[in-house]
Amino acid sequence: MAALHLALRKHVVPLDSRAFDELINGVVGDRRIVALGESHHFVHETYAIRARVLRSLAGLGFEHVGFEIARTDGIRLDEALSARDPNALDRVSTFGYRHPDDRPYEGVLATAPGDYPEAGMRAEYEALLDALRASPPSGSSWRAFGFDIDYAPGAAGERLQELASSGVPDVEAERERATSTLSISRQYDAAVREASSYEGLRTPMAWRERLMTEHVEFELAAHPNARFALCAHNLHLAPSSPAFADAGAVGPGGGEAPPLGVALASAGHRAATIWMLHADGVDCGPPPSNGRVCAARGTLNRELAEVGTSFAFRTDSIDELAVPWRSSTIYDTVIEGVPAQQCDVVVFVANTTALRTS
Repeated sequence: MAALHLALRKHVVPLDSRAFDELINGVVGDRRIVALGESHHFVHETYAIRARVLRSLAGLGFEHVGFEIARTDGIRLDEALSARDPNALDRVSTFGYRHPDDRPYEGVLATAPGDYPEAGMRAEYEALLDALRASPPSGSSWRAFGFDIDYAPGAAGERLQELASSGVPDVEAERERATSTLSISRQYDAAVREASSYEGLRTPMAWRERLMTEHVEFELAAHPNARFALCAHNLHLAPSSPAFADAGAVGPGGGEAPPLGVALASAGHRAATIWMLHADGVDCGPPPSNGRVCAARGTLNRELAEVGTSFAFRTDSIDELAVPWRSSTIYDTVIEGVPAQQCDVVVFVANTTALRTS
């Protein structure tokens, strides 16, 4: 791998540098969408890198940021970000809020009390919102939204009842979106509870991915002159889907619907795609996480770790990335694909740490 290492050392840039801003600027160009992917949801570095990239994007006129978080939760995030409701985060299902109609998942996605790092997720998002307020777009401010399914449909129903007096912009359009979302979310919730294996999740995962695409398309149409950053797992956002090298793995869309990034590319949306990759460390997510990040031998992650601990590079600057590579991602899953076809930029931080709780 000497040629790869040599090319990387020639082209990588530090994350906290003007060269990183210039790299992002050069890749984004006039594209309206930046797809900012992470490989692990439950590590601190995901949120630190998000804040760094979004700071660069604010300087390029990006104003809207979407998260792989429930549609209802995204509205609460925006209320907190804009200070319309200083207590909005208290009712975010991702951070532990439960409506009486919501119950923990059963079946293959069942988790025990305390498995999900609710306090850590809230603290990381609070820090991220602070970073967005500190780095606003020129002459404007950030707006946040969620584009995931409402996996706590009781909380989503509660939100629907509030919309008429909530102060949400374009409330009638949002109410129609919320009504459609709630119907699919209830369908998804029931199907996931019945699934006893990952194979049983294929169809509900397709419902979820189609809804995610609908949410993003809705936001793009509602703000036709705005630029958007989308934050989600690498596998949701890649314009070219990698294959799963691990037998039995089921990815976004369940093989029945295209992942969000593929659907957006097919619809003619040109996105600049950024992937985060890591090699070792801690993951404090729920099962099937085993609490660690450990990239498999022979993966791109391992080769990057031979070059340094923290850097970024354009994939089109490295000839060796125009061929298939294996890479490690969440839950020790290994995927395979051509990096240069899946992302424009790789941001690599070798070692991950647990979500911060303060």
